Amino acid sequence: MTETTLAVEIALTFGLLRNGTDGPRIPYGDALDWLARSLEDRGQAFYSVTDGTGFYKGAEEPNLRLAIIAEDETIQLDHLREAMAGLAREFAREFDQDSVMYTEQDTRWSFIS
Repeated sequence: MTETTLAVEIALTFGLLRNGTDGPRIPYGDALDWLARSLEDRGQAFYSVTDGTGFYKGAEEPNLRLAIIAEDETIQLDHLREAMAGLAREFAREFDQDSVMYTEQDTRWSFIS
């Protein structure tokens, strides 16, 4: 049987249009490069990025969703929460966003080989 660990997934969803749906598109590669540099600066080496489509103020908007999982009730989770909130604020300023969506979800993880 594979051991399962209680964890929390923290996700940020970044819109890829400046100024909400009225602005020019943020190039996918530029956003990914910015995220990779910002996460590397924070010592974060394990994460997942998914591209998708969201809706903001009733209009379609391309987006990226960054997800990181940390073990529940640990100091690492506390640090991750702070780091992700900071990353959301920095992205919003850098790419002229009204906001970045932050979500947390209780989960479990295991590695299967």
